[in-house]
Amino acid sequence: MAYEPRRERAMSQAQHVHQLLQQLGPANADVANVTQITEDSWAVGFDPQSVVLLQLDDGGSRLVFTLAVGEAGEAVRPVVNQSLLAYNALWRETGGVCMAVADGAVLQICSVDAASLDLERLSDVLANFVQKARVWRRYMESAGSLGSEAAAGLRV
Repeated sequence: MAYEPRRERAMSQAQHVHQLLQQLGPANADVANVTQITEDSWAVGFDPQSVVLLQLDDGGSRLVFTLAVGEAGEAVRPVVNQSLLAYNALWRETGGVCMAVADGAVLQICSVDAASLDLERLSDVLANFVQKARVWRRYMESAGSLGSEAAAGLRV
């Protein structure tokens, strides 16, 4: 493969992702909308609580998925934070999905190789990502007492 400058590679990956996202809405009935925010970032909405931000990393090689799950109530925050840390330690089982807290909001984050995406894989990754966020949301709403069956939904 010939040398491709980082900027050109990022541009070609942005075009590749943009084309996939143009096809995603019509191909996936669960997708309510797809909005391009900048040249290399998009929002994919499933419902008002499930909007996935997609961003290409600086090199244009990784597509980063981020979803704001919600905020843990003050009473359950220590339990939820402990669960988030434990979940991050299971990176092999979670398929690389990790959790974070920023300004009080719990975020779910993962990244995939942008070049390897096709429409089917993008749709699958998004569906699984949103499903995991919904489980986390239920966990946080239930004061950290979600049963083991639902908690198993957090694993890939």
